[in-house]
Amino acid sequence: MKRSQIAVAAAVCAIFGALSLVGWHQNKLFFASPPYPRLLNTSFENYTVVQIDSFNTSMATLFVVDMAFRDPVNSEKIVIKRRMLNPDRDELYISELRLLVPANITAMNPFDTSQLTPDYEKLEVGARPLIAPPFAVGSLRSNVDAKSDVLIIGLGGSQMNNYLHYKYPKMNIIIAELEATVVEMARKYFGLQEDKTQRVFVMDGFHLLQRATREGHKFDAVYLDACPTSHPHDVEVLCPVPVFLEDNTINLMREALKETGSVILKVLVNSFEVDEEAEKLVDIYRKHFANCAILELMLAQNRVIVCGREGLPKEHFEMDALTANTTKFYKSVGLMDEECCFHGVNECCTI
Repeated sequence: MKRSQIAVAAAVCAIFGALSLVGWHQNKLFFASPPYPRLLNTSFENYTVVQIDSFNTSMATLFVVDMAFRDPVNSEKIVIKRRMLNPDRDELYISELRLLVPANITAMNPFDTSQLTPDYEKLEVGARPLIAPPFAVGSLRSNVDAKSDVLIIGLGGSQMNNYLHYKYPKMNIIIAELEATVVEMARKYFGLQEDKTQRVFVMDGFHLLQRATREGHKFDAVYLDACPTSHPHDVEVLCPVPVFLEDNTINLMREALKETGSVILKVLVNSFEVDEEAEKLVDIYRKHFANCAILELMLAQNRVIVCGREGLPKEHFEMDALTANTTKFYKSVGLMDEECCFHGVNECCTI
């Protein structure tokens, strides 16, 4: 599915979002209408959704749902993905990850999918262009034994940190999440593991940056996935939240980075002028960073901004180099697969 098709599909999702939950699998768009059952009827035809929980944040009520897809060739095979989403704007889901599914699942009907655990080795296509930039520009190394320090602001459904923690066991990951209930759900349903190399702090990411700079802590990469759990239509820039567009905050991020460090921002806008809005945002960051670039994400409303400190070569931020190094990273970690081709993410396409 190419980007033009994705843009059309996103518009369809926005129109019918209140009526159905949209799932993507193998170049196909599937719809399921609420109310959603609590248990999976394993005799479903092509696609179905089960709701396994709901919870409140300070801004909204969120759902945790499992989306089940039947393999069109092998009807005994079922793929299940778990999402955290706001049902008012479910086309803008917060997180999605693949689950480990027992081979004999169709022999059990109904089936309680809430007991399933994440497949840590898998990373959904939508998150790949967000994870890759610090590896592509040289802030992080894809060597599994590499030691590094990473800050993630915004936990969501734990998809980014799950993957990094699994792939790079010596990576020291610190996560700031504002909403305590999001952390609770990530532990319960999204496989969040906390240990000596992965720590979660329930606090404002800005305050954690202040603390880090005060204590002299330096990071190789800062992932900024700072989005509200409510998604009002009248707010033009949803991600990042306003505090991370302020000069003093950006300066804090710069101070918290090592000389070869980079900051990666997920951008989400309520606008058809996505490129223009992304340029406005990157101009704010260019006042503080030597080099910046804008990359595409799967959905039309998203972009990724990567900015690096002076220790990174300027040429690493040129689009040809970014594309080549992103492809190299995807190959090194086994993310070159047909899922990327289906979604038109050319850098990790096998064809």
